Formats: sequence, structure tokens, C-alpha cells
Amino acid sequence: MLKFGFITEIDHAKGCVRVNFASDQIVSNPLPVSVPASKKDKYTFPFSINEQVWCLMDENCEFGVVGGAIYSQKDFPPQGAREDKLITEMNDGTFRLEIDKASGTFKVSNLDVSFKELFEDLKILIENLKVKTSSGPSVGLLPDTINRLNQFGEKYKKILS
Repeated sequence: MLKFGFITEIDHAKGCVRVNFASDQIVSNPLPVSVPASKKDKYTFPFSINEQVWCLMDENCEFGVVGGAIYSQKDFPPQGAREDKLITEMNDGTFRLEIDKASGTFKVSNLDVSFKELFEDLKILIENLKVKTSSGPSVGLLPDTINRLNQFGEKYKKILS
């Protein structure tokens, strides 16, 4: 049967949670959490304590599976949610990924420092390769290579800002 409850305990190592079903005044046994794949490819579930979930349970609420979390009057979809967008957002603001299916673009916000440092290093490398002389950029690079470096620099300026 379909049941709604709130997570009370999480065992990430086993991929299980315990759920409080307030309407029945019971807390479940550890329940497995449904994931996209678990054999060769592995996924984790970033549930939180007190997160509202839906479960499929047997008639005695002894065995079942957590199907996923649900939005509620307190917890809303991320800002900008639409039919043609896939959004992953961390609650502390450290990371947001938006994939826009309509335009075929993606946006990463609040990049991890190491990722941002990679792009900073690339920016410095690009600038160092473009030595300016009175006759234009030089270091033995072909004009096409210099153009591609300039295009790369322009394209990824947004990521660095």
C-alpha cells in the first residue's frame, strides 16, 4: 500500500532509512531506498532527517521500499523549475546545475573551488600563450590556434565571473 511519512534515521552505508508513519503511529524497520541503478552503476540518495517521502509497504508496514521524496507546502521545487529544465540544487547554495532541454544549454552555478581553479589556470595559460609583440601575438603559435584560444577565453569568461 502507498504510505507517506517522514525520515527519522538514515544509514547511508546500507542504503536504508527508517520512516515515521504518523497516521499509524509507527516507525518502520530499515527500508531500502529506490535508486536508478545499484548493480554496476551506483547512486546515492541525499535524503535528510524529517524529509517527507512516499513508500510502498506491505499491509503490516513491516516490509517495503522508499520510492522518493515529495514536495510539500513547506518544501518547494527549486526556483526556475519548468517542464523543459532539469535542476539539481544543494540547500546550502554550494552547487546548482541547470540543464535547459529547450535551448540545449546547461549552467553550473557556485562552482567548487577546485573546478574554478582549473578554469583560472586555463585562463592564465591562455594569456601566457598570447605574447603581444608589435606585429601581433607571438610564440610560434599559428593564427588559427590563437583564434581558438581567444574563442575559448571568451566562451568560458562567464564561468570565471
